[in-house]
Amino acid sequence: MSSLPARRGAYGVDAPYAPLLMALGGVCLLTLSVTRLWLAESRPAMVSAAALSVAALWLFLNAGIFVHTTRAGKFAVWADLLDRLELKGDERLLDIG
Repeated sequence: MSSLPARRGAYGVDAPYAPLLMALGGVCLLTLSVTRLWLAESRPAMVSAAALSVAALWLFLNAGIFVHTTRAGKFAVWADLLDRLELKGDERLLDIG
């Protein structure tokens, strides 16, 4: 567990359009899949509908993982990196970024 105090930064979502576009793509693929199933008359149409559903699920999962990593994941990585430095408090730091 990190010895750092609670985080105070709120940096938002790194690229807010990215998860929105992923979710929108997932909705489009899911709509296409449902339409394909509704109009399906053969087995290949059902297989393609299933493939579209899997692709939609993949996009929804990507959007969720993206939001999690940009809102919480980076803080966990930063805390781990800072813990491994074993800083004592008397160091000097130059921030050039």
